[in-house]
Amino acid sequence: MSCMRQLHGLVVGMILLLGADVALAINANAEAAAAARLREEARAFEEGGATLDAQGWKAFMDVSANSAHSDRHRQDNTDEAIAEARSIDFAISDEFAQKLYDQSGTPSLRELAKEHWAGIKPETPQQAAKVLQVQQHAPQQRAVGGLRNLLMSAGRTAL
Repeated sequence: MSCMRQLHGLVVGMILLLGADVALAINANAEAAAAARLREEARAFEEGGATLDAQGWKAFMDVSANSAHSDRHRQDNTDEAIAEARSIDFAISDEFAQKLYDQSGTPSLRELAKEHWAGIKPETPQQAAKVLQVQQHAPQQRAVGGLRNLLMSAGRTAL
């Protein structure tokens, strides 16, 4: 019986070793399959990247080709508009000459400025004396003119 037990232990050990061996083989096959799948996915990724790069480059070239044509078209349109504008001839100087002739009786800004400066020139001593005489003879008339005249007459009477 002890032999049987030993034999039985040996058979069970062999079965366990065989199972472990099979498990290791299955595990190794699984690892090899996973590595193969990983290599296949990497290859597919690289091919997809190359295809994407080729498609992107083609799209870029298509847009670039159209852009160059549209820029040329826009430049041609601009050149045509400039040529058309230059071909139209208006006698603008005649219009301005007529306006100046119509306004010949109206004083210019320069003339108005001369009049203004002439009006604020300092008075000569003779004019100042004459104004003073008029102010002394008619103080009541000045006061009626407004607040400024009233204040000025009040200031003179206080002196």
